[in-house]
Amino acid sequence: MTLHFEAGLAALTMHDNGRGFDPTLVSPGHYSLNIMHEHAVAIGAQLSVISQVGHGTEIKRCWINAPQ
Repeated sequence: MTLHFEAGLAALTMHDNGRGFDPTLVSPGHYSLNIMHEHAVAIGAQLSVISQVGHGTEIKRCWINAPQ
C-alpha cells in the first residue's frame, strides 16, 4: 500500500500478488466493487481497479483538489 500526496493531490494505491480476477467477467451488481466506487464518488475521487487472473490486483483512488 502506498500513499502519495502533494498540494491538491492524494493518491492511495493498494496492490497484491494474489490470484487476481478478470474484470470483464465481474457482474455489474458486484457488491464490493460498487461500494468502493460509491465511496470514491462521495469524496470526489477517481477509482481504478486493474486485475488479471494469476497476477494480483491493483486498486487506486486518486483525489485532485482543483483550485476554485
